[in-house]
Amino acid sequence: MQAWCARRVVELEKEDLYGFIFKARSPSSGMAAVKVYNDTGNVAGKAPGVCAKAFMAHFPSVPCIEYRREAHPDECGSVPSHGVVHLNPVPLRVLS
Repeated sequence: MQAWCARRVVELEKEDLYGFIFKARSPSSGMAAVKVYNDTGNVAGKAPGVCAKAFMAHFPSVPCIEYRREAHPDECGSVPSHGVVHLNPVPLRVLS
């Protein structure tokens, strides 16, 4: 997964990114509050998701937010768990 994320952020250099929306608490794209489990299956702490961490390190000046559907049920209509979201006039992408 880490190798894929590293390749994907390089591919995203070709996009005209103005900002990025990550899916909250996703193991791959949560920005901070992703539960990390130890070998026994207990929560050992919280950290960024693998892809969110790679993205934020690669694009430190691109604004990022986490989307929590339960916190914003009427905002942006239905935000998919993956794919591209275009919010006029600025295109934003969702990574999941």
